Amino acid sequence: MSPQPVAAPAGARADPVPALHGRRLHLLGLALMLGLLPLMALLLMLARLPQPGIAWGLTADGGLALGEASTAADLRAEAGHSVVAIAAGGGPDQAVNALVRLPSARWLTENPARQAWVETQQRLQALGQAEQLVLVLADGRRLAVAAPRGLRLDAGPLLLAGLILLLHGLASWVLIRRPGARSAVFALISACVIGQLLFILVGEASPLLLPPGWARAEPMLRSGLDLAAGAATLHAALLHPQRHPRAGSLALLGWLLSAAVLLALLARPELPAWLLTQLAVGAQGLAAVGVLGRHGPQGPHPQALLLRRMLSLVLGAWLLLSLAVAASGPGLAAQQVAGAASLLWTVFLASLLLLLPFLHDRQRLLREFALLCGAGTVAASLNLLFLALLPGRAGAWTGLAAFLGVVAYLLGRTWLLARMRGPRLNDTGRLFDAIYRSARAAEHQPQAMPGLLAELLRGVFDPLQSLARGPQPDRPPRCLLLEHGAGLAVPLPTPEGGEPPGWIELRLAERGRRIFSREDARLAEAIRAQLGRAIAHDRAVERGRREERQRIAQDLHDDIGARLLTLMYGAGSPEREDYIRDTLQDLKTLSRGLAAGPPRLGEAAADWKADAEHRLQLAGLRLHWQLQAGHDPWLSVAAWSALTRVLRELLSNAIAHAQARSVWIALDCGPQALTLQFEDDGRGREPQDWAPGLGLGGIRKRVRQLGGRADWQGRPGGGIVCRLRLPLAGIEAEAAAAETPRPPQD
Repeated sequence: MSPQPVAAPAGARADPVPALHGRRLHLLGLALMLGLLPLMALLLMLARLPQPGIAWGLTADGGLALGEASTAADLRAEAGHSVVAIAAGGGPDQAVNALVRLPSARWLTENPARQAWVETQQRLQALGQAEQLVLVLADGRRLAVAAPRGLRLDAGPLLLAGLILLLHGLASWVLIRRPGARSAVFALISACVIGQLLFILVGEASPLLLPPGWARAEPMLRSGLDLAAGAATLHAALLHPQRHPRAGSLALLGWLLSAAVLLALLARPELPAWLLTQLAVGAQGLAAVGVLGRHGPQGPHPQALLLRRMLSLVLGAWLLLSLAVAASGPGLAAQQVAGAASLLWTVFLASLLLLLPFLHDRQRLLREFALLCGAGTVAASLNLLFLALLPGRAGAWTGLAAFLGVVAYLLGRTWLLARMRGPRLNDTGRLFDAIYRSARAAEHQPQAMPGLLAELLRGVFDPLQSLARGPQPDRPPRCLLLEHGAGLAVPLPTPEGGEPPGWIELRLAERGRRIFSREDARLAEAIRAQLGRAIAHDRAVERGRREERQRIAQDLHDDIGARLLTLMYGAGSPEREDYIRDTLQDLKTLSRGLAAGPPRLGEAAADWKADAEHRLQLAGLRLHWQLQAGHDPWLSVAAWSALTRVLRELLSNAIAHAQARSVWIALDCGPQALTLQFEDDGRGREPQDWAPGLGLGGIRKRVRQLGGRADWQGRPGGGIVCRLRLPLAGIEAEAAAAETPRPPQD
């Protein structure tokens, strides 16, 4: 069944990526420089701070202790000893506690703990100009530690810096490539995640001292970034992939909620900042999931369903982490685990943002990296939750949490890929068989190519809709994704190149369960190319047949025709001369049909009428001719030859056997079939009384070969009526053969 031509749905458009050259390339370079400069300035600021290379640990009672990973050998020798204060060389002692180990106060659930962290960091600011630090141990000993300036970046901070630059470059590329509200919201979410990564980078690169003023602003700024990211996520879900009818008002409500929570926290510091931030962001995430689950008038959008699953994974990890942190209480060990989990969650969110613009490409590396970060967040959160709810046997809980994280990775991967997976490998044999059968059918009936290609594509991708479109001059002649993977546009094959004669648009793959990807586009392009090669093969075979027919026609004309002409001039009687002349005429008609390309029905009908008039006039019969050609198709050579011989056989029967006085021939060509009706007023008997003969059997055989049928019946008043009905699909010539010029008739 061929796809039905319909108007393009509103908003249907291809997704070509504008080339990054000229002004766009300059803008991207400028954006990258603007992103690199603040990062370099921050790293230079950190390089001015003392870097003593101290690793921290915890004592049995939860106090601050020296760790085993310190850079100096004398510090490693004191690992496990409690530290109660730090002083600059010659300066006063600054009391410290285990809060020094935390690089951030964002995930501290209690306001007093947040305030204590800020005060501790502010006291340590007095050490910022010291060349040497003194660690005061609990037993009264004082250890002098060199505090050189400079920045020593380990693998962790370097990876964070690379991730920041990569995310900034991607957000700039998206905004420059296709400016608009959707790109702006994506860039805003990316900016919020970049801000979180910058805070984490500072904590990882300078574990002892933070830049001046950093500690006081850090908790509220990070809460504000999370609130802004939540509102922007809801805003993005309202705009993409289908704009919500009330996108403006609902997005405004999301932004007002974030602003209200942030202003309330600034105005009343006693409010539970962590709890209010988590609740607001969670509510916005749940609202975004609900918006993406909304069905439009054409059913669920496959990319919306995919994004809903991705956002559900992010939101699930967020809620699990929040629950684990809330259950763990204010303990420092638990808070350190929460800090690691929040780092994994932030990297998980950043990797998903990196993946979003490339969903159609199925970037396996980015996808697996994002899923592993998500699984790590789940494992760390579960470990924290187990330790909080069931203390003791930490090793067993850690192993169980790791196992459940692997299970979460496998389940999440399967659940997410269900919206991205293309035709399965176990369908490869069936796909090859379908392509082979379609290619063979295209070789025999090239005019049926649109229907064959549409049927094959429907079998491969199972779309909800298959639409036939006319030529699209503004599109490149290759398979294109439409509406961010909601549709796939496939041009009809053009073996000789040039503009495709039409397009087939598929919408909503696998009945709307997944998006189209660039792998799908490449598969459709391969199918299209294979069918194009089948048409090219058929045309090459037809070209060879035509050349051979022309050679045979030339031989008949030059050899047999010349000999018959010699015999006609030497005929001894008028009857023999007339017989040879008729034979020459038949030979000329045969050779002309062999040498010429397929005629139009109108041209062939003119030849048939002239031949019938000539023969009937010699026999003394009258011809009544009628032609109603609503269509004027090209006739294949086989159809032209068969119809010519059928008409001649019917005329011969009317002249030789029926002893008719008049003959009526009517041709009627409609959109589906050609009808030929032949009548005479002779003395023919009823068809059921006819004896079988070669003439009538030959007519039936030729008509059956063209896919038609022949019927005879008696004519009132005497004579017979023969009606032939032939479908146009069986008599039309393909386009390449139809373009063959016909030689002039002589």
